[in-house]
Amino acid sequence: MFECRACIGRAARAVTREVLDARTTHRHLISTPRLSIPPSRRRLATSATATTSHDGDSFDIPTSGMSKSGDMRRTSNRPKKTEAALSPRDEKALRTEVEWLKDPKKFADHVHYTLRNNQPDKALDLCRIASRKQDCVVAWNHTIDWHVQQGRYARAIEIYNEMKKRGQFPDSHTYMMLFRSFPQHQTHQGLEFHQHMCTKALKIYTSMNAPDARVKPSIMHTNAMLRLCSLAGDMDALWNVASQIPESGPSAADYRTYSVLIGAIRHAAKAGDGKEVMPQEEYAQKMQKAVNEGRRIWQEVVVKWRGGEVAIDEQLVVEMANLLLISKRMQDWDDVLALVQQTTKIERLIAPVGSPDRTTGHVPREAETVVVEDSEGWVESPANHSFKPVIGPTKDPEKFRKTETMAWVAPGNGLLSVLLDACREMRIPKTAQAYWDELTSKHDVRPDLNNFQSMLRILNINRSSKKAVEVVERMHSLGIKPRNVTYRLAMSACQRDWKNTNIMHNATALIDDMQKHLLYPECQTLECYLSLALQTADGKNIIRAIDRMDPLVHLMRSRIVYGADGVESSEKTHILYKETALRVIKSLIGAIDTLMNRGLVPKTDFAHWSARRSHLQGFVGRSENSVQDQRDR
Repeated sequence: MFECRACIGRAARAVTREVLDARTTHRHLISTPRLSIPPSRRRLATSATATTSHDGDSFDIPTSGMSKSGDMRRTSNRPKKTEAALSPRDEKALRTEVEWLKDPKKFADHVHYTLRNNQPDKALDLCRIASRKQDCVVAWNHTIDWHVQQGRYARAIEIYNEMKKRGQFPDSHTYMMLFRSFPQHQTHQGLEFHQHMCTKALKIYTSMNAPDARVKPSIMHTNAMLRLCSLAGDMDALWNVASQIPESGPSAADYRTYSVLIGAIRHAAKAGDGKEVMPQEEYAQKMQKAVNEGRRIWQEVVVKWRGGEVAIDEQLVVEMANLLLISKRMQDWDDVLALVQQTTKIERLIAPVGSPDRTTGHVPREAETVVVEDSEGWVESPANHSFKPVIGPTKDPEKFRKTETMAWVAPGNGLLSVLLDACREMRIPKTAQAYWDELTSKHDVRPDLNNFQSMLRILNINRSSKKAVEVVERMHSLGIKPRNVTYRLAMSACQRDWKNTNIMHNATALIDDMQKHLLYPECQTLECYLSLALQTADGKNIIRAIDRMDPLVHLMRSRIVYGADGVESSEKTHILYKETALRVIKSLIGAIDTLMNRGLVPKTDFAHWSARRSHLQGFVGRSENSVQDQRDR
């Protein structure tokens, strides 16, 4: 071996290299930490061939990752995109943390703490390392839940799939979080997005129903799946899932299940509305079929509720009432009052439709339909008594299981809204006011914004301008802030009451209230106010309206030129506001022209009004050019 000088040199170099390699493997140089190269570790590789260089060094060449042109490709021993590469130092630190957290609960709490510190990658790495030696499903659940709360739906599903691959079996809570990860309400992504999400969720739900599934779906999972089908508008999938619900037991349908089913029927009937292109009679029949389907479900609900097998809540009653309100038949609208009586024991405040004490000739009949038969031959008729008052729960001596006691529904804001909507459809404003007083006084229902706006719609139909102003003033006393649409509804009631001699006084009081409580005036309300003054054909009313609008127009001009302080809006929204505000100013110019052309002001005042008109016209011309430049960008 040591026959020549070259042999001795090779042997010496081999021995010293092994010693140096061993030292650098366990400890980096302190003097040059940034220049020291940490030893590379092979991860997830199955085999490799050691190749020796000309000077005796050994290194690995991943021949499987070499392309024909000689370029390196990504190999299987490198982590995927969803699995960030860990340096040996970081991995050692994480392993140390896991070793000191052998209790699954403490480990899950530590992962939860890591996620609260916005370190999802570290939390996921901890779960990966701990999965090799212990059961850490709760920690994985925390990780999935964090991504769900951040709106990262796809990432949550990826972690769920990785969790299974690492031998961690999902529990019931895992599946519930997965269903929650899908959007639970309509989003701006559109129907295709919800259909895609529904398809993914349906695969997960189907896997839970497999014979060898470790976790079977509970009614909570089923309700979440039904809600996703409803959002996607997939009624076939919805009824397929509903058909698998058992008649009894812990997985039987509850009040949430029926709420989702009835709501899905209404949304499916209104989807792609077709009201503009479909004949009125055909559209009415489409709505009636949906109502009949809901009535059949409600009959099942009442039977189970009366037998103490299921409880009902306000949301379920509101869903059924909203389904009845899409109908074009007065009988269905009137059944809303019967429905409330059936579930809350609040007596009807008006006689039923068809009784001698009830007049209905004043109600417009847009498209009254005949009795509609559905696909299964079921025909709704008064004999069905879908909303007949319930006396009490029935007791079956053969059933010894404990049943829920029947409880009446406590009325709330939702029930008040549907009652007002039903009264509006049937043109019975006095009954609406009676229900309002009944619920707010005797049942301590505190009206919300939707309730007040529903009442304003009734007052609009009834041409009650003074009461509309009083409703807006009452909102302030209850601490409810009116919105733009609130003032539009109230001013619309004033506009319909234009024959009232005090109408301008009521409308001006509404403008005063709007200026006091809104940062910027609502343009459509101002348009209606000016139109109302012109409708009276009284020069004094028109002059008062123009003068009252003058400070508000200054605010609008300031917002057009300088933007809105304290109002966040996109450029598109700002352009739209400019166009609407300029339309109001043009209406103001038109009102000045009306004063002069009809001789509603003395000729001696023409110079004053001409100057005001020229000032406004010049501003409109400059602003229109600015809007056009913004649109051309």
